[in-house]
Order: sequence, then structure tokens, then C-alpha cells
Amino acid sequence: MTAHPADTSLNSHDEPVISVSNLRTTFRGRSGPMNVVDGVTLNIGFREALGIVGESGSGKSMLVRSIMGLLPPGARRSGDVTYQGRIAVDLDSDALRKLWGTAMAMVPQDPMLSLNPVRRIGVQLMEPLRLHLKLSKDAARQRALELMSMVGLPDPARRFTEYPHQLSGGMRQRVLIAAALACGPRVLFADEPTTALDVTVQAQILVLLRTLQQEKEMAMVLVTHDLGVVAGCTDRVIVMYAGRIVEAAPTPRLFSAMRMPYTQALFSSIPRMDLPVHTRLEIIPGGPPDPAARLAGCRFAARCPYVQDKCLEAEPPLVTSDDDNSHLYRCWFPIERSATMAAAPVPSESRV
Repeated sequence: MTAHPADTSLNSHDEPVISVSNLRTTFRGRSGPMNVVDGVTLNIGFREALGIVGESGSGKSMLVRSIMGLLPPGARRSGDVTYQGRIAVDLDSDALRKLWGTAMAMVPQDPMLSLNPVRRIGVQLMEPLRLHLKLSKDAARQRALELMSMVGLPDPARRFTEYPHQLSGGMRQRVLIAAALACGPRVLFADEPTTALDVTVQAQILVLLRTLQQEKEMAMVLVTHDLGVVAGCTDRVIVMYAGRIVEAAPTPRLFSAMRMPYTQALFSSIPRMDLPVHTRLEIIPGGPPDPAARLAGCRFAARCPYVQDKCLEAEPPLVTSDDDNSHLYRCWFPIERSATMAAAPVPSESRV
């Protein structure tokens, strides 16, 4: 393995639309500052579908919000974020609002919390079109109907006049996708977009997102806790743990040659259809470390089945694999490549 000092190989093969360098996001906690995003460096290509995977509390959603500048009061952000070469990390609120929707847009995970329950669907879709694109009322209405058709909403004219509670969960999620795409963003962030949906609808939404991403030639960042979700709809996957990137690789490479024990643990916890009924699910014992804690060694050491003394003494650097410099991992004693796919195949329902 080869040490990689600045994580600069966390790049897409495509030209970057967003570049992030040594990004840190800190909250003030009772026991001291909490680094929820801790020194992340990566590039997102113009036409790349990037998956960001990790447990709750790993920092994946906060990383996306830090990139977009959507941070709650009290959060402090440092490092560099550039959009098409333009520094975005120090922009004021007015300048950031001009980027939201037109340059970067987000599909949140819960439509019922994101859609206004007392406003009709059509009105909510027209709002960003009139605000950002300055369309007339008639032009915005026509564009909203086109967007609803594009995302596969049945009978757009009828849905236009309905309220969120009159739509199914899958329909509401399609409305949010339409709203996110309304102003033609170059980067679409989808934060756990299928969490509240049943398995069949999940697959439909993932296929829709991937299809639109390719048709519009935009970048897409898919945030999820489930490795199975990113298996068939991303070009590259980044695995996060305790605010840091612990593994990154092209998607096929990650599944065929995962090196980080945490990635293997996430993979093993995916429910499998080929096992007998009532088979116990694999779990990852323990929980992530306190973000305010200052750990000397590997942040995953307390939960790792392969832990050794060195793991407790020093944090491993992010290094490149000897046989593929697009594959990075953070482990003193990485899993042997030959053993990575022995546990289970990628679930068929995840191949979308």
C-alpha cells in the first residue's frame, strides 16, 4: 500500500464540478468541539454518480450539507469548497441562495416534511421556476407539468391541483425530484431518498434518479446507509466513518476488493434473499465514537474484529491500493482481496 498525503486521488475520472479540500465541520458540545466532518477531500465529476455510505452519525449527510452551505446555527465550517473553480465556502447567504437550485439541488429523504401540506403540488413546483428563472405564471405552469411528466407522475394535470397528502409516498418523492431538477442544477444531492419507501418503490426511484442523471449529464451524489442501494446506480463509492473517509473506490472495484473492515461489516449487514427464513441479520457491535472524543488510534478499532495493538496506538492514513491507485482505504491491516466477496453476493434487488 502507498501513503497518500492529501487524499488527492479521491477524484473522478471526469472533470470536477465540485472540489472539496480538507473540509471540517464542527459543533460546540458540552464536552468540547465535535468534528462531525473531519478533514474530507474529494472531487465530484461533472457526469459522475457518486455514492456516500455510512451508518447514522458517520457524517455523510453533514458532508453534503457542508458542501452546499446548508448548516444549522452554531456550526463552523473550514476548508475549501469550489464549484466550477469558484470558491463557495465563504459565500454570503444571498450568494449561496443563487447557487441552490440552479447549481446544486437536494432531494431530501422525507417528502412529508419537505412539502408544504397546505399548498398544492403545482404551486410548490412553480415557485423555484418563478424565483430563479423569472418565468411568467403561464410558463412556470407549463414547465411544472413537463417536470411532473418527466419524473413519471401519472396524470400531471390532476396532480398539479392536489395536496401532498393526496399522493402516495412514491409520488411525493417524485415531486421532490421534479422540484430539485426544476432549474437545471449541475449537481443533484439525494440524501437517503428511498428510506421511507417500500422495496418496489425504492427500486423505481433509484432507476429514475440514475436515468435522469445520465440523460441530463449532471453529477449525482447519493447518500445512504445501505451499500446495496449504491451497487447498481453509482460510478464510485465513498465510505465514511466518524467524520472521515475510510474507503473509496469505483463501485465494481469496491464490491470485488473491499479492504476496510468497516466496509465489510456494512456489506455483511445487508439482508440476503438466498439465506433460510429467520436467519439472523449480521450486526456491527457497539456504536460510533463520540465526535468530541480525541482518539489516538483507528476510530473503528473498538468495533473491529481484526484489531491489533497498532490499531489502538495510531490512526491509519488514507492510502492507495498497490494494484489500483483509484482505490483508497484507511486501515493498518486491510482485508485480503481474495476474501472480500466470499461472504455474500450483492442482493439482486439492489441491481438497478
